[in-house]
Amino acid sequence: MMIELAGAELSSLQLLYRRNKMLGMSFSRLVVYLLLLPAAWVTGFSSPTLHSTSTPSRTSLSMDRRSILESIGSTTVAAISNLEPMRSSSRSMSTATSSPIPSTTLPPRVWLDADPSGLVWTGLDCDDDLAVLVALALHDNHAIQLEGLSVCGGNAPLRHTWKDMQVLLRHADSASSFAPQKGYGWKSMQVSRDWLQTMNRIQPDVLDSKDATQAMIDAAFADDTAQKLTILTIGPPTNLAKALQREPKLTSRLEHVYMMGGELTQQRLDLNFASDRAAARTVVDANVPTTLIPIQTCAQVVLDDVFVRDSEADYCKSNQKNKAAACALLPKMKQQVQTMPELVNKAVAKRMPADKRWIPSPNLDRGFIPWDIVAILAVAYPHLFTEWEYHTVSFPTCPQGEPCDRTMVVSDTLPREQWPSTTNDADAANNYNHSGIVRIPHVVQSETEIKTLMQELLFQTPASTQRPTPRIMLGFLGPLGLSGVTVTTAIGLLARRIFA
Repeated sequence: MMIELAGAELSSLQLLYRRNKMLGMSFSRLVVYLLLLPAAWVTGFSSPTLHSTSTPSRTSLSMDRRSILESIGSTTVAAISNLEPMRSSSRSMSTATSSPIPSTTLPPRVWLDADPSGLVWTGLDCDDDLAVLVALALHDNHAIQLEGLSVCGGNAPLRHTWKDMQVLLRHADSASSFAPQKGYGWKSMQVSRDWLQTMNRIQPDVLDSKDATQAMIDAAFADDTAQKLTILTIGPPTNLAKALQREPKLTSRLEHVYMMGGELTQQRLDLNFASDRAAARTVVDANVPTTLIPIQTCAQVVLDDVFVRDSEADYCKSNQKNKAAACALLPKMKQQVQTMPELVNKAVAKRMPADKRWIPSPNLDRGFIPWDIVAILAVAYPHLFTEWEYHTVSFPTCPQGEPCDRTMVVSDTLPREQWPSTTNDADAANNYNHSGIVRIPHVVQSETEIKTLMQELLFQTPASTQRPTPRIMLGFLGPLGLSGVTVTTAIGLLARRIFA
């Protein structure tokens, strides 16, 4: 009876977590997901391949990585080696199969907006947390100039993502350098109001904050720099949309907007855009250069059990003094390697038709997709991607209001003469209307190379030596457990009265 009641209480989680970063999960899948959470912490992987007795040596791994890194190019190698990256004009490529963004002498000023939940058991993904750590490494390597961090709801309510970001930055000894700004949460998002209301009845989300939107505006209009601001959203784009609505002149101070989100076959949107489709429309319709890193691009890279095992052996040994901050996320990474192939990746594979150019990672059935790390590498190292093309994108309105049908409409590739990067007239280029036009990198050049780079960057930031490794927070497991106990107790008391 206790198990049945607990299952009844967990049915409310079904309504929320049947959508992961991408797509749906049945209730039975959800139960498996929750059961595997503590298992990942206690036992690690169940796959026999992860208990290999032959652990690769640090020397051989480093040599393999270095050979791959050298093939990526001098910019990437310089960044990983903590050297000032050499940005040559040869990086500027004009063909349709490479990045149309010209090189600059200064790293881009980047504001990162995220919905981290890797330190929360009921958070849907750990890739936001991983992307934050990669952003810190890119900043230290002078590949980007990280201007600030902000937090929104998405993978979890703002109540959980806000706490997650604070814990993560303290663990990485970066809280004083990058004080995160709190933004908008589930209360302002427009997707699946039924299950949002259900979850908020269990534990209401905290109130929204305007701090993140104001901080974005302040960073864009900072008096001490003439360089414009680049904003990357790896969660729902609510904070950025609110900032654009609050300060219409913000577009004049934005160099570029990158958003991890979008679906190119007009099927159901990813979690980021589906959580606030109206916000995605606001950003795409703004007159600012915009790049989408969609489902189909991200799914060309998968972090599998071998990646996690090697990372743990290389950077997170139990007797290792200076562990990487990312080691705290290993339990969630292990859990996602076990669960995401069934819960998410099978549905993602259906978005990668064989007659299209998007070739899914061959490891799609045995790992998780690092959505947000792919997105931030598109900002810092666009040469790792090819077939950059421009498309028109729209999110049609509907009479009943958002979230409508949770799809977006994307055109075929625009003719090259309509691309903003090929406008030779300077005045025409400055007056180009970017509204409704987005740039998309369709193809990852090499999954092996990009994973090698990810690993080097991800485990570069050391953990704080002043604090213990943070434990994964319960998230909704706490209030759901309390609800189950309360219901069970109430039924027990009622039964005693009936049968007394």
